[in-house]
Amino acid sequence: MPTPYDDDLILRASEVGHYMFCRRAWWLAQVLGYRPDDQAVLTAGIRFHQRLGRSVSTAQRWEKISYALLGLGLIVGALLILGSCGTVTR
Repeated sequence: MPTPYDDDLILRASEVGHYMFCRRAWWLAQVLGYRPDDQAVLTAGIRFHQRLGRSVSTAQRWEKISYALLGLGLIVGALLILGSCGTVTR
């Protein structure tokens, strides 16, 4: 049976990163509950990183498509070469 847990005791990877970047900022946010004043800048940064993530995903998708097309082209080329080996041209 699952045991109940306190959400405050869970250590998330983002908190570790925040702590490693600036221990004082982590302490202010986690212990004293302070939040940065520049929420608009933080929101803009979140939106930027979301767009960047979508761009990276799109680039990765196109890379996979290009490799698939390259492979298909190589197969078709090999079949054309192999198919023309047995024919005599006049």
